[in-house]
Amino acid sequence: MSKSEGNFYTLRDLLLKGYKASAIRFLLTSVPYRQQLNFTFEGLAAETGAVERLRTFYQRLKTAPAKPGLNADLAKEAARSAESYLAALSNDLNTAEARAAIFDLVRAGNAALDAGTLAKDNVEQILEVLKQFDQVFAVLEDH
Repeated sequence: MSKSEGNFYTLRDLLLKGYKASAIRFLLTSVPYRQQLNFTFEGLAAETGAVERLRTFYQRLKTAPAKPGLNADLAKEAARSAESYLAALSNDLNTAEARAAIFDLVRAGNAALDAGTLAKDNVEQILEVLKQFDQVFAVLEDH
């Protein structure tokens, strides 16, 4: 990037172009900190979509009717995702792997929501995993 070539953007520039801070932050965490990020507007648009996918799942989870009890398969997936998420962060702060673990949970949770197999105890467990995720990535809500 070079300011003289006109392809240099500040955070303010991106915000003025209408991008949300959460999407910019999510883009910056899309690669581990020891790797260089190749910034593109297509990448930023993809991360905007990823943030919206997380937010849609989060809202859907909070408002979905859930039957009493526990879906054991989904509980295992939530536990596995939480473990993988924490292991990735412990592994030299590998944010790309940590994000992948959460999106595996989003995929499984959406499938359970679509199939009507989501149980009340699963909702609480998944919300707790998302809370842990959001304490680091801070993308579930714009502040």
